[in-house]
Amino acid sequence: MRPSHSAGLAWLLSCTALLLAWPPSAQGGQPPPAATTLPVVAAEGRQLAVLHPAPKSAKRSAAINASAFESGAQRIHVVQVGGQTYRAATPLDGPRSRILFDPARRAFASLLPSIRLELAGGADAEAVGEALGATRVTVFERLGFAVIDLPHNLHPADAVDQARALPGRPEASVRLRSPPIEWR
Repeated sequence: MRPSHSAGLAWLLSCTALLLAWPPSAQGGQPPPAATTLPVVAAEGRQLAVLHPAPKSAKRSAAINASAFESGAQRIHVVQVGGQTYRAATPLDGPRSRILFDPARRAFASLLPSIRLELAGGADAEAVGEALGATRVTVFERLGFAVIDLPHNLHPADAVDQARALPGRPEASVRLRSPPIEWR
């Protein structure tokens, strides 16, 4: 017998509550051993928490608790900040599965499957693209940056870290997907 929609929702909420209510261990108030720290990236002048798609995970930073779990064909991300809980659903994989959380705006942001590379300092966009296994590199010489389209299996936050580790330490950043325009 298939459970009703409300029963499934109740189960989903109870799993979320369990993940968010996981108590710190008795050893100095540290998070549980399975918890890791949320990585942070800068984009558009803001610091954003990276929500890597990791089912049944709990991650913490100083002010943010985050968890993710799979439900059917979606991944549910739950972020708790300042006593408020925020949720977002994404596909299990693909470019639209990669999201960030903006603690200042209390909102989720979707990542584009590419990064921005600043050309200042003599950065070679083609060399960086080759090192990352890029599918395409578009250079905007007059504007001083390049857009590097990433392979589907490389998360943009990881690509930024890899680019910054290359010789010359080129400056790279993630790119956010703009919200759709509503025409009237």
